[in-house]
Amino acid sequence: MIPFIPRQLGSWHLLAVLLLFTLLIGGTASATTRIVPIGDSLTHGGGDSDDGDVHPTYRYWLWKKLDDAGYDVDFVGSTTSPTFPGYSFDRGNEGHGGFTIGGIVDGVGGSGKLSSWLKGYNPDIALVLIGTNDVLWNVPMEKRFSNLGRLVDTLRDRNPEMVIFIGKLPPTGDAQRNKHQGLLEFNSRLPGWAAGESTSRSPIRVVDLYSGYDGRDDNQADRYIHPDESGEKKIANRFFSAIASYLDKGDVPDETETPTVTPTPTETSTPTATPTPSETPTPTGTPTLSPTVTLTPTETPIPTETATTTMTPAPPPSLEPTPIVTASPTPTIVVVTSAPTQAFPVGKRYAIGDPGQYLGTRFGSNGSATVADGSRTVATIEPTLKPGSRAYGLKPPEGRFIRWYPAVRWAAGIR
Repeated sequence: MIPFIPRQLGSWHLLAVLLLFTLLIGGTASATTRIVPIGDSLTHGGGDSDDGDVHPTYRYWLWKKLDDAGYDVDFVGSTTSPTFPGYSFDRGNEGHGGFTIGGIVDGVGGSGKLSSWLKGYNPDIALVLIGTNDVLWNVPMEKRFSNLGRLVDTLRDRNPEMVIFIGKLPPTGDAQRNKHQGLLEFNSRLPGWAAGESTSRSPIRVVDLYSGYDGRDDNQADRYIHPDESGEKKIANRFFSAIASYLDKGDVPDETETPTVTPTPTETSTPTATPTPSETPTPTGTPTLSPTVTLTPTETPIPTETATTTMTPAPPPSLEPTPIVTASPTPTIVVVTSAPTQAFPVGKRYAIGDPGQYLGTRFGSNGSATVADGSRTVATIEPTLKPGSRAYGLKPPEGRFIRWYPAVRWAAGIR
């Protein structure tokens, strides 16, 4: 609508009327909203994905949804890498592969830290998805939340009215790691912690990135830590809903009222199956043992092993990892092998290494290993870390045990 302007007004009157009209119209329009995505490799991404495909991270799918919906947003950060050829979007981000929560706040080496990165921009909204490396490195839980509090303080030092969305961690494909290294506990405690840290000027809201996310189907094979396309889209959809609600209504959805985690029914790596081995020793001196194990849905059966042994039937093995296996004094176990040392428990193999640093390690027969260093992967040659070496006997070396594996899974290379 063009305003009515009397003819007798001079040029300066005309300019004043037009300026007033522009201010009235412009006052109803929203300014560009600056959003900083903060996190580790789940936010940053990279060209060396686990499954060899290109994964532009949730940032691409979120930006596309916001752009398609007509929101005026600007993704900001100290970096615009990776480039992700073939994907066009606003790449500004604060994702740093391999960083823990404390690493984001304090920096790692000479890579800088959050307070210095923020000097280059002033965000209105922070999307925080951080903590997976704290799970991999088994950082003490209180330390995780202490560092998360310092991260929030750093954001508010830059903008006291920043809106902060913190995501619950998506599950990894290892249910034992999720349970025993604090992923589930972190998610469970996060809403209550956020409620205590939230303020009217700078609200903190938890975004549930855990529920409905499958640690196997939605993550990249074969480490099942980084999201594949389906996982990226699920994260993007949850963040989009939170941001859209805030931009549309000024309403920040509050998930802090129910500080609990609902287990994801589709996380297929949870060891709920009960193994039912069927052992049929022959009465001769060299019976053939043919164990049949019912695997969890994520494990692929392979032909059963055949060993030359003399033994009596043993009780069913447990799928729960345990660092000590006590051999029964009654049966005599004889394994035909080139290494005449203590025998492996029937149907079991274990991985050894430095707990935390070597989680998810895939070892080769020559002692080489592809090691998960946080969310990064580095190659190493370390014969002393070879898993399954009979030189270690029935009991894994103290402080070096990672986990037990069923023999069929071990032989299939599923670590």
